[in-house]
Amino acid sequence: MERGYRIDGNGNILGPNGHIHGGIRKGGKRRVPYRCFNLKFEGESGKVFVHQLQAYQKFGETVLHHGIQVRHKNGDNLDNRNSNILYGTSVDNWMDRSKEDRLEHAQFAANARKRWTDDDVRRLRKLRGRGEMVKLLAAQEGVAKSQMSDMLTRKTYRNVK
Repeated sequence: MERGYRIDGNGNILGPNGHIHGGIRKGGKRRVPYRCFNLKFEGESGKVFVHQLQAYQKFGETVLHHGIQVRHKNGDNLDNRNSNILYGTSVDNWMDRSKEDRLEHAQFAANARKRWTDDDVRRLRKLRGRGEMVKLLAAQEGVAKSQMSDMLTRKTYRNVK
């Protein structure tokens, strides 16, 4: 890293000349915003996340160990104050989020794994209500009979009316 770059107690990026640098980037699958800045080191350019550098300054090499994540105590990814930075496991990191955010994230993940749209579920349930066999519906949809049965009996897709 270039000599003199550091994060102050308020989470600001200070360059060698003492000026504040950096912007906000969105990254990851959910495009979550984090403050970061770019540096050149030995001819290579790379992105440095403010919370990770703040944690390194605060805790040292402990934050570099496998399985360790840098956490924002209040769940705000843009709040990189020294007092808001912790380290822990992915479970610790997850529990730092608000209950509402955890639920939203779980819904996002569940929706990404859905096999059928809500309209598909209604259509298949209507067909089953008209006497179609579960085995035949499963074969037509290319799924296991148990998966079809779970959907039809509302073990899955409970929220579809």
